[in-house]
Amino acid sequence: MLATQSLLTGYTIPVVYTATLTAGSATVNPVTFTDSGGIVWKVWAFTGAGSFSSDIAGTIDVMVVAGGGSGGISAHWGAAGGAGELIWKTSQTTTAAASYAIVIGAATAATVLTASSGNTSSFIGTGLSFSAEGGGKGTNSAIGIAGGSGGGSSGSSGSSTATAYAGGTGNAAGGDADTFGYNGGAGWYPTHYASGGGGGAGGAGVGGSGDPVGIGGAGGAGKNMSTLLGTTYGESGWFAGGGGGYGYGNASAVQGLGGQGGGGNGTESTTATAASTRHYGTDGAANTGGGGGGYAHADMASGGASTAYTYRGGSGVVVIRSAT
Repeated sequence: MLATQSLLTGYTIPVVYTATLTAGSATVNPVTFTDSGGIVWKVWAFTGAGSFSSDIAGTIDVMVVAGGGSGGISAHWGAAGGAGELIWKTSQTTTAAASYAIVIGAATAATVLTASSGNTSSFIGTGLSFSAEGGGKGTNSAIGIAGGSGGGSSGSSGSSTATAYAGGTGNAAGGDADTFGYNGGAGWYPTHYASGGGGGAGGAGVGGSGDPVGIGGAGGAGKNMSTLLGTTYGESGWFAGGGGGYGYGNASAVQGLGGQGGGGNGTESTTATAASTRHYGTDGAANTGGGGGGYAHADMASGGASTAYTYRGGSGVVVIRSAT
């Protein structure tokens, strides 16, 4: 693709792009990236709301990543959050002098005992409209929550029978080749509870395993965009990894790790292990769309349930490139 427009045979002028953040009207300066074919690209990354425009018609590629869902939280079950949906659109034509509005899905709030699905990111203007759905939140009930990528299942149920419960569905199931977001992993109940990992933009969350010990499912892998956008942004060029599930049970319980691309880790949750040596979870990474880790523990936190907060889903990002 060329970032130029022909005016006369043998003569071109460059397209001038303008990228501005809404807050403080700060300019978004591009980085330069050379791909494996030797093409040099300018790459702009929006981590907050803003606008993008070109003085004459130009050709761009656009990645829109929504915010990840937060992990669920409960005394014994709290599933992992799914990553935000990732949309990758190539060879898109901008209209001369038109302004394209950019919205970035914010990180979910760290709230007591209540998870939230991720927030929408978008790139919208004349002739172009791309909106990515936030990741499904981690749940405290049996079936996972649908979203851009599905949240993991907690496995919680009133049943006393060892059972696996399905994770939430992601948007990749819709069949759009430009849309990426996979299902969350299944949860397990009882006796050693284990939640599934949240779905990622590059793969489904892994199911939790409760037999013979609670092992949290790993978050689904994010999507590797490093060969297209370089390694400056995201987790070294990876985006939208699912959160890791919790593992609950005896002293051998294992936390699920977040998927590459900013997914947060789940909790290793057991009263048989001293609070000082437990492996607690983490938030999804900022501006990756990563899902938050699942959190569950019988004492919830050293200070009691009132001080236990969900692991947040990471904020989204919009990245634009154009060949120089």
